[in-house]
Amino acid sequence: MRVVYGEVFKLHDPNGIPHAERPERLERALRALEPLREHLKFVEPAKGRRDVVERIHERAYVELIEEESRDREAHMLDPDTYVSSGTFMAATAAVTSAYTAAKAAAATLEPHLVLARPPGHHAGRAGRALGAPTLGFCIFNNAATAVLGFRKAGKERVAVIDFDAHHGNGTQEIFWKDPGVLHIDIHEDGIYPGTGSVEDVGGGSAAFTKVNVPMPHAAGDPDVEEVIEAVIIPAVERFSPEAIVVSAGFDGHHFSPMAWLRYTSNTFYRLGALIRELAEKYSEGAFVAVLEGGYERDLEIGLRSFVEGVLGLKLSHEEELTRKAGLEHVLEKVKDVVRRVPR
Repeated sequence: MRVVYGEVFKLHDPNGIPHAERPERLERALRALEPLREHLKFVEPAKGRRDVVERIHERAYVELIEEESRDREAHMLDPDTYVSSGTFMAATAAVTSAYTAAKAAAATLEPHLVLARPPGHHAGRAGRALGAPTLGFCIFNNAATAVLGFRKAGKERVAVIDFDAHHGNGTQEIFWKDPGVLHIDIHEDGIYPGTGSVEDVGGGSAAFTKVNVPMPHAAGDPDVEEVIEAVIIPAVERFSPEAIVVSAGFDGHHFSPMAWLRYTSNTFYRLGALIRELAEKYSEGAFVAVLEGGYERDLEIGLRSFVEGVLGLKLSHEEELTRKAGLEHVLEKVKDVVRRVPR
């Protein structure tokens, strides 16, 4: 597995503003992966390219972030998202690295993990997406540019699987009318950004390519297993993607202060193994995972467990399985959407 990482991703820095999304997150991620280093190949990030960013985001929004970053102290862009002097460089490097990682994955047939920040799945074409009140710590959408990278490599049908605790409203907005993108999003119901209803299935010819699974508060490992068997596997099977992109957020872990889900290391290990299996079946083993949420111990435990699942190694951080919260009502609705995913 190749891991894209560089110091440029630390340039997005709150510089004294108390904030969960800070450069130290990447130090946590690297510590978590250190015991697995013999199985990983670290590669340098790509140099940020403005043209790649503008394939996803409106020019006016890109210019806003560039201007807000220019020679200024860290400050709040909205109530929960900051910008610093290094934000534009870090964010353009992040999206470009996701784009080039997808092209490389298609060429080498190796999985790629992009350890970049700032995260991106809440960022829509013009910034805030689908009526969300803020950008939710995000600047540019890394997962979306990974989709474009795969398409540049000739992979037209791409599945995006987002298991961050919060709905990927930016990704959904960007690909809302794109029938070539299957977007499966598993998120906690009733929390930020307030989007991701089961009824949101895509627009126009893209109808039923957007599959949302709002999880109840306190959903645990058995609930995720149900979603895997009843939603993810059959939806991907119907769609038959040529490539897979993962928005890998670890704030659903029970240690996370950002949500009320009760996932353990078992869930993230299972998701890693699942992504590997799906990639082997549909994309010759190639996929790109980009880092989204996860800020403290949730990131360390979740990320390492996920990568161990991808690599087929033994789960190192064993936790007792959490209880089932009950998904029956939600799953019946979601299964109806899955049955209508276009082949």
